[in-house]
Amino acid sequence: PILLITAFLFVTVTMYTGVTVRLSSIITTNAFGSMQQASTLLSVMIFCGMLMGFAFGRLHRILKGQTLTLGVLFLTIGCFLIFLAPNFPVLCLGALVSGLSYPTMIAYCFNKINEVCPPRSANLCTSVVLVGCNLSIFTAPYMLKLSSMLVSSESLQSPFLVYGILLT
Repeated sequence: PILLITAFLFVTVTMYTGVTVRLSSIITTNAFGSMQQASTLLSVMIFCGMLMGFAFGRLHRILKGQTLTLGVLFLTIGCFLIFLAPNFPVLCLGALVSGLSYPTMIAYCFNKINEVCPPRSANLCTSVVLVGCNLSIFTAPYMLKLSSMLVSSESLQSPFLVYGILLT
């Protein structure tokens, strides 16, 4: 189960990191806004993620096993919105929805580690998952490039079509 959690987080954290890495470039290249607006959006996205982190416990008590599904759904919708965004407000919506996905998926998976890992191996299990997450952050720019190549497009938004399809 730990390897499955690690693989899942590797893929989804790579996608989420892709959002944070590309967002500023999409905004400025498409003339949706300025670099200042891009940094403000990233800050608001992180703040929304913090709010979701605070709400996670209550949300998890209500949704139980479907909490992870909600996180994946948020990232999927966010990726499609970013890909299709014709303007700054739609791009903002995609970024904010994506921002809600990350703490939902991370918190759920780290809770799951405690359920599936033997108590004596908890540190090792957590370390394996953290290494997977850190590797995914490192590989995110390469996955953006690979995703662009898959759809034969140089558009900065094209990887998010691939991510949305994979998540679906």
